[in-house]
Amino acid sequence: PDHTGIAVVTDGNAAILPSQDIPFTDFPLPTISVWLEDGTLLLPGEHEISVRQAGFLNQDQKVVIEPAKTILVTVRLEKDPNAIYSKVNAQVKIDVTPDRAAVFVDGKFAGSVSDFKGVGKAMLIAPGKHKIKIDLAGYRPFETDVDLLPNQKMTVKTDLIEGSILQADPAIKNN
Repeated sequence: PDHTGIAVVTDGNAAILPSQDIPFTDFPLPTISVWLEDGTLLLPGEHEISVRQAGFLNQDQKVVIEPAKTILVTVRLEKDPNAIYSKVNAQVKIDVTPDRAAVFVDGKFAGSVSDFKGVGKAMLIAPGKHKIKIDLAGYRPFETDVDLLPNQKMTVKTDLIEGSILQADPAIKNN
């Protein structure tokens, strides 16, 4: 099994700020640290932190960032009792620009494009019909239906088209 989790931080306006892979050996970890990269500054105020990992329930938490203060956010992920694992899977790579966009499979958050793009990276999905959606605030959502065969390998490739923040799907905020 994959031994990483993904911490995703949004800015409250549906834009996903940099996400970070977090290695683990077994959940729950006592604490995890989230670093923001690429010169992103998290301004003082109230923010919602969402930690998501396939097979686990989403953990959402509101935090208040005070000026010049450091906070520690403790997260405990619980296994999703409704998660179903297939013995045989298909592999789907996502090659989308921009690669910080969110990926949803059948309406559930799966990760960011960068998690499924490149050598050795792919989503393992049970064979059958699925809806893949890629969304990022400021761009028009991209959706495609796939009908996967056991052990099939495929790549979803597109460039998102710029749009208005008003066109962002509610799934960006709610998932």
